[in-house]
Amino acid sequence: MSKNLKIKKQKAINSKRNPRGLRTTLFLMSVCPFLLLFGIGSVISFTIQRKTNIEKLNGSFMAESDKKVLEFDCCLDATERAVHSISNCILNSIDEKKILSSPEYKKEYMSQLQNIISNFAMTVKDSVSVYFRMNASLYGPTEGLFLTGDTKNGFMSVHPTDISLYSPTEFNHVIWYYLPDWEEKAMWLTPYENANINMHVFSFVEPLYKNGEFLGVVGIDLNMATLKGLADDIKTPSMSALLLGKDYEYIYYTEGQFHSESADASIDILGLRQVIENGSEASVYKVFWDGQQRLCVFRQLRNDMKLILLLPKAFVTASSHSLLVKLILLLIICIILCIFLIRFGIIKIVAPVNELSQASSRLSRGEFKVRINYKSANELGALANNMRKMAVQLDEYVDYISEQRQSEREAKESAINASKAKSNFLANMSHEIRTPINAVLGMNEMILRESKKDDIRTYALNIKSAGNTLLALVNDVLDFSKIESGKLELIKDTYDLSSIIIDLISIISERIEKNGLEFKLNINKDIPSVLNGDSAKLKQCILNLLTNAVKYTQKGSVTLSLDYKEIPYSDGKKINLLVKVADTGIGIKKEDLEKLFQPFERIEENRNRTVEGTGLGMNIVQKTLEVMDTKLEVQSEYGAGSVFSFSVVQDVISTEPVGDIVEKINESSHSQEVYKEKLFAPDARLLFIDDTVMNLEVVKGLLKNTKIKLDCVLSGEEGLECVRKNVYDIIFIDHRMPKMDGLETLDAMKVMPDNKSAGKPCVVLTANAINGAKEMYLGAGFTDYLSKPVSPDKLEEMIIKYLPAALLKEPLDSESEDEAAEEEKEKKLPEIDGIDMATAKTYCGSEELMVKMFGLFQSSIQKNADELQKLLDEEDVTQYKIKVHALKSSARTIGATQLSEMALALETAAGENKLEQLKSDTPALLSFYRSYADRLLVFAPREEKASDNKKDKALSKKEIKKYLADLGQGCDNFDLDSLENIVGELQMNELPADFKETFKTIREFVKEVDFEGLSAFLKTL
Repeated sequence: MSKNLKIKKQKAINSKRNPRGLRTTLFLMSVCPFLLLFGIGSVISFTIQRKTNIEKLNGSFMAESDKKVLEFDCCLDATERAVHSISNCILNSIDEKKILSSPEYKKEYMSQLQNIISNFAMTVKDSVSVYFRMNASLYGPTEGLFLTGDTKNGFMSVHPTDISLYSPTEFNHVIWYYLPDWEEKAMWLTPYENANINMHVFSFVEPLYKNGEFLGVVGIDLNMATLKGLADDIKTPSMSALLLGKDYEYIYYTEGQFHSESADASIDILGLRQVIENGSEASVYKVFWDGQQRLCVFRQLRNDMKLILLLPKAFVTASSHSLLVKLILLLIICIILCIFLIRFGIIKIVAPVNELSQASSRLSRGEFKVRINYKSANELGALANNMRKMAVQLDEYVDYISEQRQSEREAKESAINASKAKSNFLANMSHEIRTPINAVLGMNEMILRESKKDDIRTYALNIKSAGNTLLALVNDVLDFSKIESGKLELIKDTYDLSSIIIDLISIISERIEKNGLEFKLNINKDIPSVLNGDSAKLKQCILNLLTNAVKYTQKGSVTLSLDYKEIPYSDGKKINLLVKVADTGIGIKKEDLEKLFQPFERIEENRNRTVEGTGLGMNIVQKTLEVMDTKLEVQSEYGAGSVFSFSVVQDVISTEPVGDIVEKINESSHSQEVYKEKLFAPDARLLFIDDTVMNLEVVKGLLKNTKIKLDCVLSGEEGLECVRKNVYDIIFIDHRMPKMDGLETLDAMKVMPDNKSAGKPCVVLTANAINGAKEMYLGAGFTDYLSKPVSPDKLEEMIIKYLPAALLKEPLDSESEDEAAEEEKEKKLPEIDGIDMATAKTYCGSEELMVKMFGLFQSSIQKNADELQKLLDEEDVTQYKIKVHALKSSARTIGATQLSEMALALETAAGENKLEQLKSDTPALLSFYRSYADRLLVFAPREEKASDNKKDKALSKKEIKKYLADLGQGCDNFDLDSLENIVGELQMNELPADFKETFKTIREFVKEVDFEGLSAFLKTL
């Protein structure tokens, strides 16, 4: 009996702990989604039905608009066909010369033409007039026909209007004549009210050209009532039509009138235009028109008029309002019930859960002293009790754990951000620095090529050595950033091992001598000479080891050892190249060996604070060797020296041994010969496309003495224009360019139908030295691949490889000419009154060009001064400003700064239309300008006196055409030397009689360095 009592008591306790209220609450809350789904489903059903009704209405709306567009376009098509027929008839029948010479022919022709054009015009519904107005400047202002329609007698002749009586700005009278001639095309004119016939009309006009001359204008005027009738004939109830012009000017509204000047209409049109232009084509728009919301459909007619069909929005929405109200009420009731049930659930479940959630959130943040006030006999109460116990148990650990986690998190974030910032900075800076270094090395190469003085060449060789060293250091920084980002890859190529060894010795020898050390070489003479592998990274690793050894060796020696071992079963095709660098330096402690390969870590900083370096070298070597599937071995005795060694597998291309490297170095040191080009191809023409001006200048300098014709442009778009005009033997294209890169440029050239250089070799220029880059470019269609910075030797080898053999000539021995040029350059120009020689040198670049510019300036003074005076006398301020602007620029170029400033002041006055100031200040300018004719007299160009017996044979038209094309190309490239050479060649030949005056004009343009004027003149030929 006692046992049963205990069971009943336990059930009572469980009942108190698990009240039915919690389960009831959950049940009631589960009803809420069904109520909401019911209400939402009703609204969705209504929305779908409403959308279906609107789509049906839109369909009929669109059908009506398509029908109207078809009706309007049929009317417009008939008019256009009639005008085209009249035009063709006139062009095929008229004899314009007889019109001018024979009054009888003109009268008879106009009589016949009157019957013909009236018959054509009568085929056009509601045409009110048809006209043929002849060119007023050639045939007089009254020549032509102007016929007006009459329902009984067809088209009656009306006396032609005298066009000379009206200004071109009086559009209602003469715009139908001037506008098609200005635009040079047939067009529909904006509808207007013709006061002569008291009628709204709109016209289609077409200009006539015969034998390249403007003959006149043919047109037909239509009664605007035609469009009104089409617009008014709308079947859909409550729908109206609106006609707007090309630029949204008001024309007609079915519930309004023609050409309304209402401000409200203008505001409505402005709003309607914004809605239409921001919407998608062939859709229904919502607009505000004539005081109410409307739906509209927009269509463009053939004559650029806009047809807009309008339907009141209330017409669409009225039928669904009542049903929408009922559905909204039903949805509101459902929402109220849901709110009630949810609130009930919030009180019973959500509120305590939220309290416990907030407490757990505070606990998760480490606030273990939080008070949990909720108490209950249900499951939530038990959860609260457990949370209180957990808070007590964890309270003693909270401070320590919180501090540790916060510290670790901050340290990790700081390290990540620092690493990203460092990598980005190193990558960006190394690329930024490499660009000017490459330019310096390229310009320095030109000094080595062109200079004959030993001291200058010595300086240049030192610049080359230092520049290459600097470039190597910058490459180290770039490689480190690549290593950290995981982008370091091998780029294998075939290389001469002896060349790499000589370069290394050349780079490191100066530092070794400076430190007073002995440099020992221990190189196996039998090592194969030509290998295949990543020579750049191999050289970089050895150079870093040598540099490191020199830095940390104060006395004694540095030894470079190279040996090899054949790899078994490779049949001599692979070897292990063994590299060892030993020094007698300070050595490394065993505990510091781990720091050796850490980036930016330096061993014994206090002891080695005077040693330069960033601590990157050994890290780069280690990571680079890992990519090459090998590692760096280090043996060091503190205070006695270190030995760094590694081995790397290389493919053998040639088994010929490297031989005695020391002997090769001695031969190299005694063979600093003056550079001489490997090729000479004056008949070849190459195109270089690169977005960096300095790169193009370097190319021009490197290929200067090859006499190859070079066209250099700064974008892919300009490159496409060049191949459209010219035939090139080889095209070099940079990969990384804005807008259109090298790959896109090549693709565009392939599909160009007028590419005159189609099929010619295309070589990509790129600094994208990553694994697989060459294969990628060749797969894209390039003929070959040339990496940056461009090596002069490799550039010439590439040109020789792809240039046709017939274009390659034997190089000329120009040593004596170069020496004479050097002597000429050394001659100092005399000081000239009124000329700032430093400014002239800045703008001209060389004294040779200064002399040329002085001569050109002197020879054009008289002509230009007379033209300025003439323009001032005619008060032509616009042309005066252009002329004085040219004087300002040319004067600044030759260093005539005071004259340039005077011209600038007059240019400013001309820009402000200050005619009186121009008249008062111009005489002083011209007087000062003419004084330079005597100051620069010594530089005046001498007249050519080539006798007839010294001239070559007469040039053919085909040859002259080629010379003109070359002149145009020279203008486009602003290449004065090229233009002068062409003019000189023309002077040495017998010119056709009809070309001599043209040649004189061309020669004047070249003398005045007027590229724009010459270009415009050539286009007229």
